[in-house]
Amino acid sequence: AAQKQMQIKKDNQCHDFEWWDKYVFMRLTGRHHPWHPDNKKYHKVSCGNHEAKSCEACPQGNGSEWCNGDCSWCHLQNKCFAVEDKAKLCPPKKVGLKEAARRRRDLEKN
Repeated sequence: AAQKQMQIKKDNQCHDFEWWDKYVFMRLTGRHHPWHPDNKKYHKVSCGNHEAKSCEACPQGNGSEWCNGDCSWCHLQNKCFAVEDKAKLCPPKKVGLKEAARRRRDLEKN
């Protein structure tokens, strides 16, 4: 069944979302479709049981209990960071806050 679908797609010259976004939507509107992964306006992170525009917005005043999913809580700074950024921005206790600030600036430059 899968091979049949692939052949139909090939015969009909069907295109995927990426193609449609690039060659149709972008040319007509000059911007990506709202659901496109590069459209940061609509990008949300999973905080566990809810979503937010960024990990920093996950806690909503509730502290570490609301920082889960794509995000992780830094007890040293009492902030919520993206899981992949936590190691750089929330150092273990042996690294001081000055080093953490330097790493944060370095990350923002990239």
